[in-house]
Amino acid sequence: MGQPLNTMMRTNHFSSPAQQQGSTLLISLIALVSMMLAGIALMRSVDTANVVAGNFAFKEASLQAADIAMEAAFTALPGLAATGNVPVANQYYAVMQPVDIKGSPTSVTWSAVPVINTSIAGYSVQYVIERMCAGSVTDPINGPAPGNIAEQTKYCTTLANAGSEGGSRATGHVTFRGNGVVYYRVTVRSTGPHNAVSMVQGTISL
Repeated sequence: MGQPLNTMMRTNHFSSPAQQQGSTLLISLIALVSMMLAGIALMRSVDTANVVAGNFAFKEASLQAADIAMEAAFTALPGLAATGNVPVANQYYAVMQPVDIKGSPTSVTWSAVPVINTSIAGYSVQYVIERMCAGSVTDPINGPAPGNIAEQTKYCTTLANAGSEGGSRATGHVTFRGNGVVYYRVTVRSTGPHNAVSMVQGTISL
């Protein structure tokens, strides 16, 4: 006896081995690409860390070279300051110069400033000295003359001298008097490998 025509026949669908192998290959490729991207990201992270560490080392070396220039400026200051309010081209300014937002004097042409030899290979340093004075009444351009104590006190940044005084005060008591010591600002430019540039400033006095 035959089956009725309206009887629904069930058909089971099974994946063939070829289809299963194709899905596995696709998943493996996705995993491989993910691992490759993760490896590239790790390599780039390590390279960035090495670059940062290298730049930091260059910066530290440039600061060491700047210290040498600061010592050279301190040694040269007595001879330069002996000119008083007479500037020395590309080395000594008798009055304070205009500065940028970083505090570096904008009137300095660093290409014309002498280069100091250092013991640190690959680094060159330069410095300029500014007398921390403004233009005065007698000389509005180059400031007060060394012998004009009154104008130096008024127009220059000074450190008052200390001395001992007795009388109405205790013997040996320290008191501060006028005619102070004039300050000088030193700006050092240190240049090294990979365009590592450091600007260092210090204040010194005679």
